[in-house]
Amino acid sequence: MGLEINVLGPWEVLADGEPAVLTGKRRVAVLAKLALNAGHTVSAERLRGQIWGDSAATTAGKQLHIVVSKLREALPPEIIVTVPGGYRLDLPRESIDAHRFTQLTRQARAAHRRDDLAAADRLYHQALGLWRGDALAGMTDAWAQAESARLETEHLAALEEHADVRLAAGQHHEVVPALTAHVEAHPLRERPRAQLMLALYRASRTSEALEVYRETRRVLADELGIEPGPALRRLHQAVLHRDPALDLPRRRVPPAGPAVPRPAAGVPGHPSGRVVPAELPPDVRTFIGRTAEVACLRDTLTFTQPGLPAVAAVHGPRGVGKSTLAIHVAHAVADRFTDGVIYVDLRATTRSVGPYEVLCRLLRSLGLDGAAVPPALEEAAARYRSLTSARNLLVVLDNALDADQVRPLIPAGTRCAVIVTSRRMPATLDSAGHLRLTALDTGAREPARDTGWCAVKRLACRHADILTPQRV
Repeated sequence: MGLEINVLGPWEVLADGEPAVLTGKRRVAVLAKLALNAGHTVSAERLRGQIWGDSAATTAGKQLHIVVSKLREALPPEIIVTVPGGYRLDLPRESIDAHRFTQLTRQARAAHRRDDLAAADRLYHQALGLWRGDALAGMTDAWAQAESARLETEHLAALEEHADVRLAAGQHHEVVPALTAHVEAHPLRERPRAQLMLALYRASRTSEALEVYRETRRVLADELGIEPGPALRRLHQAVLHRDPALDLPRRRVPPAGPAVPRPAAGVPGHPSGRVVPAELPPDVRTFIGRTAEVACLRDTLTFTQPGLPAVAAVHGPRGVGKSTLAIHVAHAVADRFTDGVIYVDLRATTRSVGPYEVLCRLLRSLGLDGAAVPPALEEAAARYRSLTSARNLLVVLDNALDADQVRPLIPAGTRCAVIVTSRRMPATLDSAGHLRLTALDTGAREPARDTGWCAVKRLACRHADILTPQRV
């Protein structure tokens, strides 16, 4: 018998494609719990506690045994296995729609990372097509509501990731209606609002894109008392200035034969033939503390925001550990940046390095021959934007003097990220997320409170899928 269990909508069990009758609230709940953990043991104690609770504490064990027996009568008996301490559902995970959804979205993300947009689009379509309504619809137990919320979070993330793929594929006209509906259904999520702004801008509907931002400010102020996050503010400024970085990148195929740039000696190469720098200084083996600061920086750097790279600025007095923190976090997230990591010490504490000198260094790190580096700052900056526009790159700019020194060094790629460290806060650095670092003592485990990067805001930001620094 081919058995399928579907939970992404009203509960459904199919045997050879036909609905199987399964009655009894607790029978459905036990099978759902086992299905969501298919292939793994679920303890009898956990089943009794979550499904029976305190309502039948003395008889719950016997009732659970009866429920499992009835399930074995209704289903192929061998699929529910009794193991020491509990039960296991021996059913292939792809026979349960929730696990199939997770597998397909994982494959879609991998396709997107390797820039196979057609495959990513197809896989996201398959994954999202499994949803027939609210997960575990009709099940009201606390554990079922928690599972439903978890699955819905994954559903929303997949919807928004699919929108990223469609935007990258040039489907900005087609994606506007779906994003509009998504924003209306989830008004506090900033990511789809940013995607809608980008889609409208690319569709030559700039005034409507700006109206989305104004409406976002109003909603967030009315509902949460906060301003839009730094990524959305950067996107707003880019739309106002018609930044070329917002334009759809031209799909480029690496040339064949000797025209493909070869990695420099000792530098690992990208499958496309690009140079992939790996320039971070060694991490500190005994890094301790700064738990909240590390979490804040990781959230900022690994959030994919359409239109602009993520920028995190860490500032504080000399010797407080800005560079150590930046390098530690960069090591922790480096594997997410498939086009490499570049580190530059801007030496503000000794002789400040000018933007052109740094741009020459960056261009060489990206594989450009020294003789091919443009001779003027504006041309070098344009070449840098071009080389980074389609890359997934992390840049660490250590010991910066001010925003003017840093601004030309920000890559153009929407999948790029930047960490800037400096003694003074570069307040004019295009709405970057700012973290003020103070001396670490036994009681210092959170970022300085005047930055607003605190646990309460992080909790609110998880709901919005974006880190939103605010004053508290």
